[in-house]
Amino acid sequence: PDLSRRRLAGLLRRVQGVLPELDLTLSDYGTPADCRLTLDALRREDEIFLPLWEEEYVLCVPRGHPFTGRARIELAELQHYDFIECPPCEAHQQTIGLLACDRLTLNLVAKAESKGLVMALVLAGVGISFLPDGLVEDEAGLCTLPVSGPRMFRRIGLCYPAHQTLNPALRALIPELAGQGAS
Repeated sequence: PDLSRRRLAGLLRRVQGVLPELDLTLSDYGTPADCRLTLDALRREDEIFLPLWEEEYVLCVPRGHPFTGRARIELAELQHYDFIECPPCEAHQQTIGLLACDRLTLNLVAKAESKGLVMALVLAGVGISFLPDGLVEDEAGLCTLPVSGPRMFRRIGLCYPAHQTLNPALRALIPELAGQGAS
């Protein structure tokens, strides 16, 4: 649910272009399926991961925030601002770790279990947070800013079984998607 709608739509257009007669079903993450669209970090041991696109994590602030209009933010500048955490998110854990290395702390004011809920909290003015650029690309109520420091990103791709016969449609689709990235 926390994927870029624009990039997902581009991928679905490509799938329909390759397999126009495909009876496509999109379902929740835990539902059994022939393949899964997910993060590389969530690939299971018995799956192959075919990367499709990457999304950069950017600092998100509501319009009118003091950071609005800045070209770049230093990590140390986050210390005095209210921050919304997404515990399952690898970028949030990485950021907290980086700040701890510099003996800085975030003022954690809220937690949310999904990136969409984090975005709602940022839009409500509860605090600031990191979110993938693809998720927030069409949200007019947010300003996004790059942060100095190590690159934070996520890789989205198609996971499919490594050791079983593939559905014929999936077998035809994989070569078409390999190495081309979704736009």
